[in-house]
Amino acid sequence: RVGQWDQALQGYLRRLEQTKPVVLTGDLNVAHLDQDIYNVGAPHVKKVSGCTPLERQSFGEVILEPGVRRDAFRHLYPEALGHYTWWNVRTGARPQNKGLRLDYFVVTDALIEVEGDNTTTSPAVVDCYHDYSSTVGISDHCPIMLIMKY
Repeated sequence: RVGQWDQALQGYLRRLEQTKPVVLTGDLNVAHLDQDIYNVGAPHVKKVSGCTPLERQSFGEVILEPGVRRDAFRHLYPEALGHYTWWNVRTGARPQNKGLRLDYFVVTDALIEVEGDNTTTSPAVVDCYHDYSSTVGISDHCPIMLIMKY
């Protein structure tokens, strides 16, 4: 993943960003920060797919590419805990909220408003959240939402 996929995705995003701001969304299969893993301290976590140090580092450096893109949810809620978007169905982890945050809105920095600047007419991120309850019993993921102003 990190050797080919992340690099290819970064190249694609860079090409798109030459002409417009970009929102990348979906199940990106990586829990980027410690807050995105319910049991981050467990010894086995570093070996779990999507939680390896290499995958997490690559997501932060290649996909988010500091100064270019950011995770909309973490931008708005940097310290939030327990906001997971995936739970293991086989272990019944959802009722206890033992999950991972694997679903993202990765947005071009141009879509982030400068604090205190109410004069901009450009599209901008307003809020980002997940709907925990709407897919209980239907999916191992929950929907995520991005609210923008235009």
